[in-house]
Parts: sequence; C-alpha cells; structure tokens
Amino acid sequence: MTHKAADQHGTASTAFSVRGLTKIYGAGETEVRALRGIDLDLLEGELVVLLGPSGSGKSTFLNILGGLDTPTAGRVSFHDQDITALDSGELTRYRRDHVGFVFQFYNLIPSLTARENVALVTEIAPDPLSPLEALEIVGLADRVDHFPAQLSGGEQQRVAVARAIAKKPEVLLCDEPTGALDSKTGIGVLEAIERVNREFGTTAAVITHNAAIAAIADRVVTFADGAQSRQRAQNSRRRGELVMSALNRKLLRDLWHIRGQALAIAVVIACGISTVVMSFGTLASLELTRDAYYERQRFAEVFAHLKRAPASLADRIARIDGVKRIDTRIVEAANLDVAGMDEPVLGRLISLPRSGAPALNQIVLRRGRLPDGKRSNEVILSEPFADAHGLTPGGYILATINGHKRRLQIVGIALSPEYIYAIGPGVLMPDDKRFGIVWMGREALAASFDLKSAFNDVSLSLMR
Repeated sequence: MTHKAADQHGTASTAFSVRGLTKIYGAGETEVRALRGIDLDLLEGELVVLLGPSGSGKSTFLNILGGLDTPTAGRVSFHDQDITALDSGELTRYRRDHVGFVFQFYNLIPSLTARENVALVTEIAPDPLSPLEALEIVGLADRVDHFPAQLSGGEQQRVAVARAIAKKPEVLLCDEPTGALDSKTGIGVLEAIERVNREFGTTAAVITHNAAIAAIADRVVTFADGAQSRQRAQNSRRRGELVMSALNRKLLRDLWHIRGQALAIAVVIACGISTVVMSFGTLASLELTRDAYYERQRFAEVFAHLKRAPASLADRIARIDGVKRIDTRIVEAANLDVAGMDEPVLGRLISLPRSGAPALNQIVLRRGRLPDGKRSNEVILSEPFADAHGLTPGGYILATINGHKRRLQIVGIALSPEYIYAIGPGVLMPDDKRFGIVWMGREALAASFDLKSAFNDVSLSLMR
C-alpha cells in the first residue's frame, strides 16, 4: 500500500521499526558513539528527510537500515523481520531484493553507458523495470547511450537514481544525493526521487544537512550527536510547492553571493542585445532610405546592352507583360585627357534625352545645369570623378570619341542611382581618378557613333 493510500484511509503499515538503536566505534579513549538509542518508525510509502550536521549519525543510521552496517545494540525490523539478526548472506539478499541506494558520489562505471550501468542491477533483480523505463522516469530517455563522461553531474546522479529504482525496491535510501551538485541541478535529482516515491509508493529516506531540501518530505527527523532531537510531520499535499519555494530561496542566496559576476554577465548580455537591436534598426533604416531613393530616382531593375537596335523596337519591348517603364539610350566608351594624369582616363558616355530627364535612372544635379540640346559639346560629369580631378562647371575636358578628339564643356555635376559605385570594366573596386561617367545630349552622341534613330542600351522597371 502506498503512502497516498494510507493517507486516504487514515492508516499506514510500518516499513521500518527501530528500537534502541546504538552504534559504537572503537573502545576506551577512542570510543565514538555514532548512535545513542534511536527509536523511530518509517511508514510504507513515506518520504522522510534525515536532517542534521555532519557527524550527527545520519549516515550510520541509513547504513544500518540498508544492511550495510550492523548495530552495537538495539533492533531494526523490516516488515516484522529483524534485519539486525541476519547473517552476511541474508543481508546481501535483503539488500538485493528490497533496497535501492543513492549515494553522494555517483559510483557509475565509466566504460559503460547510462543504459548499461542501469542494466547491471536489472540483470540480478527478479522483476525489474527495463533500463529504458528507469531512465525515462528520471528524464533521461534521450541520454541512454551516453557514457558518464558525456553527462553533467546532475544527469549522472539521475542515472544513479534510475539504477537504484530499476529493481523496483520497496526502500530507497539516499545519502546526500545533491551534496556534489549546484542548487538548480539538485532540484532535478530531488524531483526524480520524489516522483519515484509518489508513483511507486517506495519508502524513501533522504539524508541531508541542507534544511531547504527538507521541504520535499512527509516528515523531517533531525539528528544531533547521534540522537534523534526532534521530528516534524508536513502536509504532503503541498510538498511540490514547498520544495520549489525552499530551493528557489537557496538559489537566490547562491546568486546573491555571485551578484557581481551575475550583474556583469547581465550587462554584457544587455549590451549584446542592444547592439543587435540597434544593428537591425540601422539596417532597416538604410534599406528604407535606399528604397525611397531608388523609387524617387526611378532606378531600373533590368539592364541590357546591345550592338544596335532600331528605335521602333522600344514600343515592342514596352508591350511585354510585366514591363512598367522603358528607357532606351546610347552608352559608349571614350578616352578622357585629364590634367595631371600621365595616361588617358576611361570615360563612359551616356546619352540624355532632349528634355534632359531620362525615364529611368534619373540623375540628381548637384551643381550647374543640364546640357542644352542645341549644343553638342556640353556635358555633365559624375560628382566623384569631378571631385577627384578638381573639375567644376565652366571648365573643359578633352575626349577621344570614336576616334575623334573633341573639346567638351562641363556645364554640370551630378549623381546617379545607377553609379553610386562607378566601377570600370575589368576592375574590382571604384577608382574615381581613372574612370568617370559623362552625360551628354543624345543627338550629339548618336551622330558620333552613327546611331541616329537607334539605341544600344535599354533599361526597364517592372510591375509588382
């Protein structure tokens, strides 16, 4: 019968009856009285916490209950069987058939996996759980094939709990099961022990000198100087709430002791999060600015360069499904003679319509004016190129266009969304001293390259 069942009916069977339990080590001047006449009953399905400082006799008491040690005097009965009267072989059978042990140190075999460590017990038990079932109970179903070195301290202790419960013992004895663990990890181990007690009705005794852990118990027995100083029953219905509350308080105390490190970590994390948020905000702002600029200047989405095409082809292209705008133009290369440069500079000549405003890739006039359509030698320079050579409106530049040298008058300086980075052919990076953009009237450029009523470059914007 489980302890829950006992509570419901108002009665409970006794698992252990301890009377006058005494243990003395040594003799004479070296005599140590580890236990001094303990009288105590443990009920079936009960979870008892044995509380007390180191050296108070808790471990000695637990070892005698588990058949690992024998008393000097007194009697311990397990279900009316006096285990203090058993010989060595009978104690071995008692431990094998009835008792599961969990110690402070995990005692796992390093060369065996979690499943194999648990299987060591199941192979000698008469009606055991499977290793996988035992590991599932303690929340390690996904770690069954890991070796101890691959597991955290809390996971190794839970393997030890699984090994103890795999043979379905009537008694689970735990000696400082969380002593080598931090508070957070210890909570997981205690929850596993409490679940075994709750679901299997296993009588459990847990040793600790940590008062916070006592909150999981049905009853707390306090030891001092080898004697039972007091015991206190607790409301089992609130055990889950109490253990979380008590252990959370301990966790907060631990955090308070390392508050400096915790604050530094929190500041670093906050700075990192702030940097990420600012970076995403800056990126979004830049993307919106870019999109607005491209939309305002009607930046094209499709570019194609041709050898020569008749002007009438533009109407056919405009009728293609999905085409929103079309702009045809003439684009050619020329050598520019610039003062201070030992070798000619490469220029890209781009035609402007008579109105001066192309349908796509509209230029932004920074200084000066647009070329006069009636004057074939007026041009606009890209601002980076002009600034690199100190060229300004009103000045002149020599250009070799289709084999003919011409003197071009600079009437304006401009920017274009198409040439934010002006990269010349065959190079990887912008070089504003050796490559520049030159806009000039379409009629003048068409006459120089025999492209009247024709074009060799087209750009499109698309419907969305």
